[in-house]
Amino acid sequence: MNVRSIAAIGALAFLLLAPSEAEAGILVTTKGKTFVGKLDPEKTPACPLDPKNMPEKVEMSWPYKDTVDGPMGRAKWIFRNYEIRWYSVTDDKPTDAYWERYLDEEIDVRWHKARDEYKRGQSQDEAEGFDPIRPKIDLSNEKNRVLSPHPHRFGKAKVNFPDGWNVRNVGNVFIIERPEPGTGGFRPKIHLFEAENVPVLISDVVDHVRNTLSKQLQDREGAKFEVLERSEPKTVEGGFDVNLYTASAVGDRKIRTLRRLAFRTEQTYFFAAYAHEDDWAEFEGLFKKCRNTLKVEE
Repeated sequence: MNVRSIAAIGALAFLLLAPSEAEAGILVTTKGKTFVGKLDPEKTPACPLDPKNMPEKVEMSWPYKDTVDGPMGRAKWIFRNYEIRWYSVTDDKPTDAYWERYLDEEIDVRWHKARDEYKRGQSQDEAEGFDPIRPKIDLSNEKNRVLSPHPHRFGKAKVNFPDGWNVRNVGNVFIIERPEPGTGGFRPKIHLFEAENVPVLISDVVDHVRNTLSKQLQDREGAKFEVLERSEPKTVEGGFDVNLYTASAVGDRKIRTLRRLAFRTEQTYFFAAYAHEDDWAEFEGLFKKCRNTLKVEE
């Protein structure tokens, strides 16, 4: 079989597997979880305006586009009416109709950027054509960047992060990262994660952190870690907080980090904001603003 025949078969297979516009679908649960797959418009009526009129069940199926299987390897998932906030049989992302009704409701983090963009557009529409005089703000300087109005949640904690930064997760760690790289190609970033309550005495907190991070670096030649500043433990409802300012180096790359360890009854929550040493003056104020929004709701 020649190359042209193989290519033709490949193209045909793609056309057979690629969903048509009628096979799109997105569903948002009452808790803000989103599922993207195929909703059959012949079996699924348009989403009603009144949730009381929600169909008894909605069935979503896969494969869809690049997603072969649904959650937990399922080919189908049936949602009951009491689980459903909103859905669309013609779209695979939240539409303006969704944001108009549920702008302030919780939704998966992957849609936060779209929500913020809609909110900015809404504010412009409310100006009714009036173009107000705005001070020129140099957003290339991170000191001027504002925080997203919608906090990111991890476990029972939440924090507001720099508007326009990207969010992803690796395992149980959420990474909020500046799109543009800084000095030496290192992207300023914030890590958020939680762990089972760390059984340490207040007096041992700094030693615990120092030992843990030193172990992580011990296998790297020339790696160093140092605690530059630490706060006294601050007693809060349900536990205490400790702030740290640390420096680490691996080879020629020198990183400064602003940290908060929030020890609570159920879990310990970690905030760590990183930037290259040469960029620190630009990001320190922004990182402190983010850290100060950290709130635990155990």
